[in-house]
Amino acid sequence: MPPPINHRTGGVYRIVPVDEDFTGGAAAIEAIVECCNQPLIYDLLFAERCAGVPYSGSDAAGFLDWCRAGWREGTHFPFLLCDAGGTIVGAMDIKSAERPTAEIGYWLSADHSGVMTNAVRILATIAGHAGYRGLHALVRPGNDRSRGVLDRAGFRPAGRAERGGNVYDRFALALE
Repeated sequence: MPPPINHRTGGVYRIVPVDEDFTGGAAAIEAIVECCNQPLIYDLLFAERCAGVPYSGSDAAGFLDWCRAGWREGTHFPFLLCDAGGTIVGAMDIKSAERPTAEIGYWLSADHSGVMTNAVRILATIAGHAGYRGLHALVRPGNDRSRGVLDRAGFRPAGRAERGGNVYDRFALALE
């Protein structure tokens, strides 16, 4: 499978499963903290969960533990997106082992805009090889960047969904 390419810069990235073999150490935690405190990522994903306190190293370590547990227990399948130098710049996951369809999620450093569409396409290919027949994603209304990623990756609007008192736009992709 070809690696994801940044369509703006031509940069080559790697998708790395965060399973029991993943060894990221302090550099991984530092990169995740840096990404997750960027305003767009923090405001959309972590402000409420972190109660306005910055995303911390212990949050990142907990995230990596959650990632490894998902692979070990077969419940969810997280991946990191790394630049050519091996620095973590994003993450994405297949949120369940339930088939035939599953939800995906992702975040990406603003400094690497232009690669997530290709990364989501590759994630869809990985999911198809694993036996999923469809994927869906939930997007907060107004998150036009995420909506654009999904549109370019072939996902189509599929109504709305409610979770935790929030309403999301739902996008779906059939895998053949």
